[in-house]
Amino acid sequence: MEISCIAVVLGEKCNRSRDCAVTAGGPAVQCSHGVCKCERGYRPTPDKRGCVLQVLLGEECVSAEDCMSTSSNRSTECWQGVCSCPAGFRFTPDRKDCIKAAIGDPCQNSRECHVTPHTRICDNNICKCSRLYVPSKQNNNTCLRVANYNSFCEEDHQCLTNNTRCDVPKCACKKGYKWDASKCVNSEGKVISEFCLAAVLLTVPLKWL
Repeated sequence: MEISCIAVVLGEKCNRSRDCAVTAGGPAVQCSHGVCKCERGYRPTPDKRGCVLQVLLGEECVSAEDCMSTSSNRSTECWQGVCSCPAGFRFTPDRKDCIKAAIGDPCQNSRECHVTPHTRICDNNICKCSRLYVPSKQNNNTCLRVANYNSFCEEDHQCLTNNTRCDVPKCACKKGYKWDASKCVNSEGKVISEFCLAAVLLTVPLKWL
């Protein structure tokens, strides 16, 4: 009795690599853990009967599947037709991996600098905080929104109103200052001035005696 064997396509079950159908890519097709798969660095052809080389970061792509895995297995994306790192990450010099983009790092576009919406941009090929944001002094990879008196804050330098500090959770007048209509004024200075004026008024009549 003649037994006919049908080669399985990529993604289907197999017992050994020669069970897998191959029309392109040759040895790039293998039976791994009982399933026909492409070897690392290759991707399935559209008909799933062979494998072709994946492309490196920065090269053209149609879908994320086209892009080669990074050395650290960090996910990659096909963004605007180019294999790219996920938002907030940039290429390593050899384009084999993605690393987190910090403030001050080189960049090619604002997507690489992205952490949360609108907080960081790529300005003159350097990752910077966006307008109306300042770098955190406690976390060098975070941008904080600038704040005025009585606005929410996390660190002192967020508070832009003169003579204010961050009295978590809001910007408040510094010690020795108080809010007066539209600014923080030196309350201690006012007390001293009034005290000095009173002292002068008390001593002047004595000289006339």
